[in-house]
Amino acid sequence: MPDAVALTIDGRPASVPAGSSVAAAMLATGQAAFRTSVGGAPRGPLCAMGICFECRVTIDGIPHRLACQTLCEPGMEVRVEQGLGAGGWGLGNGAALRAGRGDEQGLGAGGWGPGKGAALRAGRGDEQGLAAGGWGPGKGAALRAGRLEEPGMAAAAETHRFDVLVIGAGPAGMAAAAAAAEAGAKAAVVDDNPSPGGQIWRGGSGLAPSALAARWFERFRAAPVALFSRTRVFDAPSPSVLAAERDGALVELHYGKLVLATGARELFLPFPGWTLPNVMGAGGLQALAKSGLPLAGKTVVVAGSGPLLLAVAAYLREHGARVPVIAEQAPLSRVAAFALRLAAHLEKLAQAARLRLSLAGTRYATSCWPVRAEGDGRIEAVVLGGAGGESRQPCDYLACGFGLVPNVELALLLGCALEEDRVRVDEWQQTTLEDVYCAGEPTGIGGVDLALAEGEIAGLAAAGARDRARPLFRARRAAARFAARLDAAFALRPELAALAAHETIVCRCEDVALERIVSCGNRRAAKLYTRCGMGPCQGRVCGPALEFLLGWPRDSMRPPLVPVAVEQLAGSEAPDRAPG
Repeated sequence: MPDAVALTIDGRPASVPAGSSVAAAMLATGQAAFRTSVGGAPRGPLCAMGICFECRVTIDGIPHRLACQTLCEPGMEVRVEQGLGAGGWGLGNGAALRAGRGDEQGLGAGGWGPGKGAALRAGRGDEQGLAAGGWGPGKGAALRAGRLEEPGMAAAAETHRFDVLVIGAGPAGMAAAAAAAEAGAKAAVVDDNPSPGGQIWRGGSGLAPSALAARWFERFRAAPVALFSRTRVFDAPSPSVLAAERDGALVELHYGKLVLATGARELFLPFPGWTLPNVMGAGGLQALAKSGLPLAGKTVVVAGSGPLLLAVAAYLREHGARVPVIAEQAPLSRVAAFALRLAAHLEKLAQAARLRLSLAGTRYATSCWPVRAEGDGRIEAVVLGGAGGESRQPCDYLACGFGLVPNVELALLLGCALEEDRVRVDEWQQTTLEDVYCAGEPTGIGGVDLALAEGEIAGLAAAGARDRARPLFRARRAAARFAARLDAAFALRPELAALAAHETIVCRCEDVALERIVSCGNRRAAKLYTRCGMGPCQGRVCGPALEFLLGWPRDSMRPPLVPVAVEQLAGSEAPDRAPG
C-alpha cells in the first residue's frame, strides 16, 4: 500500500496518508465546511460515525457520500455540497423534495417516504405511482443520490443465510459473534464501519488501545465469523430477514437468531454556535484523529460529561494537540465521590491515574460547560460558564459530548420492547422477541466490560450454548454495578436545558430553531409544521436533545432506518408491503 494518497478537494490537489478518511483529509487541508445547510450556513462533521450526516460531500460525482465513513483513494475527486433544497437533500439546482400536497409537509415518520397517496417530486416534475408510505417506484423511475436514474432499478439482492447474525462490530458484537461461532453456529457480523472495533476500538487491531482489545481482536479473527463491513441495515422486510446496503448494492440477510449490538452515539445538547464547523463530538474528534486527522499544534477544548472526556483529551494530547481545559459539567463533589469508589476497582483506578498523569498541565474544571461558540465560518473560541463564571478560550476545535445515547432504532423497528429508553432483556440477553437478543449499550450505557460480558452471553445463548453462558453472569453483575455508579456520578444537571436560546438551531438537518419547535407543543406537531427530525439523520441528533430539553418522548420507527436509494427500497419489499 502506498504511504500517501493523491486526490483533489474542491479542485485543489491534496496528498494525505494512506488509510485517511475523506473527512480527515478535508479538515487536514483546511476545509472546515463540508456542506451548506438549508439556511445557507456552513456545516462540518459532528459525530464522525455516520449518524449526523453533516459530513456528506460529493465524491467522484456522487452526492451525499459520508466523508467520515469513506477512505481516500487515489485520484478521488471530492467537492463540498452546496445549494441544497428543502429538506437538506439537493436534487440538482436546488430542486426540492416535495411530498403530499406539493410542499415539504406530509412526509411519513422518519421523514422518508411520502404519506398516503403522495407523489415524489424531483426537480423536473412528478414521477407518479408511489404507493402509500412511499414504497416502490412509479413507472420505474428511481431517485438515487440526488438524481433521477433510468428505469429498471430494482436489482437482484445478494442473499446470505446464517444461524446467528450480529448487528454491530464493536466490543459487544465482536464478543457475540466470536462466542456464537466457537459454539458451532454459522455466524456473521454486520457493521457500517470499514473495520471492526466500534467507536472505542476504532481502526481495528492496529490501533487497539489496550491489551484487552488486542486479545479480543485476536479471538474474533480466529473464529469462523463472516464480516460484512461498510454495510448498513435499513429495513426488516419480513420475519427473520434484514435488508442492508453495501457499496450501493442490496444485501438480504436471513437469520435463525439475531443479536443486536448496535452500540451508542454521543448526546449533543444545543447551545449558541454549536453548528459552527469544527465544533464536534468528543468521540467524534477522536475518531477523526484515528482516521488520519493531524492535530499537532492545534488547540482543542474538551467539554461535556463523563470519563470519556479524559480519555479523549489524553488521546488528543498524545497526538500533538494542546488541550488547555477539560470542562466537566458534573460538580466536584460527585466526581470526587466516584473517584474514591475506584479504590474497589484497582485496574480502573490505575487506568484513571495514568490518564490524569498524561494530562498534567490540562485544567480539569468541574461544574463547567460551554455557553456559546464563537467564530466566522468555523469556531475560533468557546465561552465556558458555570460555577466559576464565564471565561473565553480561543481554540481550533471544540470536542463536546454530554454522555451517550443507546442506538435502539433497529430494535424498535423489529418490535422489541423498551424500558426507560433501553432494550428490555432477560438474563440470557433475550429481548421480548423470541429470536432476537441484545447486548452492549442498547440495553443501557455500561462501558466496555459490561458490553463484552453481555455480548458473550448473548452469542452463546443464541447459539444454544446456555450452559457455557451462565458462568459469565458474575462478571456481568460486577460490570453493571460499576456502570450504575458511573451513571449517577455524571448525571446531567438541569441547568444545561437552558443553554439553547430561542434562536438556537436544534434540528441541524432542517435548520429549525428552538422557538419554532417549542411553539408546536409536541414532537409530532413539530415534525408536521417545522420538519424537525425529518432530515437525513432522522432525529438521531435532535431527538435525544428534545427529550432532555422538553421531555418529549421518543418516536416510533419506520423504515428505512438510514437514507438509501429508492431502488433498494423497492428491492427489499416484502410481499405484504408491496405497492399496489
